[in-house]
Amino acid sequence: MFDLKEAAEMLGVTPRTVRRYIKQGKIQGEKKQTQYGPKWFIPASEIDTQEAVMEVVPLRRPVSKEEFQEALGEVLEVKLNQQKQALREEINEEVTQTIAQFQERINDLEKQLEARDRELMEAIREKQQEEDDPPSFWQRLRSWFGG
Repeated sequence: MFDLKEAAEMLGVTPRTVRRYIKQGKIQGEKKQTQYGPKWFIPASEIDTQEAVMEVVPLRRPVSKEEFQEALGEVLEVKLNQQKQALREEINEEVTQTIAQFQERINDLEKQLEARDRELMEAIREKQQEEDDPPSFWQRLRSWFGG
């Protein structure tokens, strides 16, 4: 907490201006009883906020705390929406790349399956051919004598 004089020095204005800001609601202050009578005190957070406003926004007219908060809210909302859009685009790009990678892998696996199917079908045909063609006399004779 800062007294009126300290707050005025920090803000670069007169104590009278700080009193006016308090009455206008631009900054919050508390009137406390001291040994010398009532005295205004301003929280440090109010000084920080007011300094930030004075440094960042050149004021053409006095702005109330509510107006400042509304304007700041609008700026933050725009910035947040921009960041959301950038994040969406980044995620969409990553998802598109991932889908393309999966599609390539699926194509490779389908080719492997087709090749395996061809091999199996050839093996089945050969087996059927063997079953359909009876062994010759000499083949049967060899099989009896272990040859």
